Amino acid sequence: MQQAHIQFSVVNGTGLICLDRPDALNALTTDMVTSLRDHILAWRDDGTIGHIIIKASSPRAFSAGGDVRQAYAHIKAQDKDALAHFFRSEYLAALSVYEFAENLSLRLPMVWLWAAVLA
Repeated sequence: MQQAHIQFSVVNGTGLICLDRPDALNALTTDMVTSLRDHILAWRDDGTIGHIIIKASSPRAFSAGGDVRQAYAHIKAQDKDALAHFFRSEYLAALSVYEFAENLSLRLPMVWLWAAVLA
């Protein structure tokens, strides 16, 4: 599923994610992080994706992080459920990156060995 401000593709076993919201410095909305998490978890379970590259569509900014304007709108509207969903979704997206890397380390233990040697 493509989402308006984030695109996903797979090329030669690499998951490609492109943040495409340059007018907001690629700030991540709830929909964007939910879609991000769904794709990363699907790629983790796929087993054919060796790594993921996340990039921005514009050189202006990689990402400003979570969309604080969206969070502020929830606060202003006193919508605690939407605010909690916003932060939960952002955390779960970050967790999916960790879980992908953890799963990858089980398939490719030499990656972590080399990371430790180079550190």
